[in-house]
Amino acid sequence: MADKVTKPKPVVFNVGGKHFEVSRTVIDQHEDSMLARLVSETWIENPEQAVFIDRDGVVFAQILNYHGSVSFPRTVWKSDFLRDLEYYAIVREGESVENEPEEF
Repeated sequence: MADKVTKPKPVVFNVGGKHFEVSRTVIDQHEDSMLARLVSETWIENPEQAVFIDRDGVVFAQILNYHGSVSFPRTVWKSDFLRDLEYYAIVREGESVENEPEEF
């Protein structure tokens, strides 16, 4: 009988009341980020419990989709997105942000 390879369980975040189930692969893409530190063995108390982050869940969804460029809905301001990239310590890769909402 072959040994079973167990996949790491996804990480669950509660960001502003919105729940996100994220694979470790996504987190590992930004290994020096605040998100990676939050779910590291050093910081996480209970890996079965959602990690609460008191931020905007709509912007967080776009942070998770960020791979050097992102196209987000008009309900997300570029300034909010860039501020949260900095907050989560995710390195920006150029200025490729599409569908930037117009200023009011």
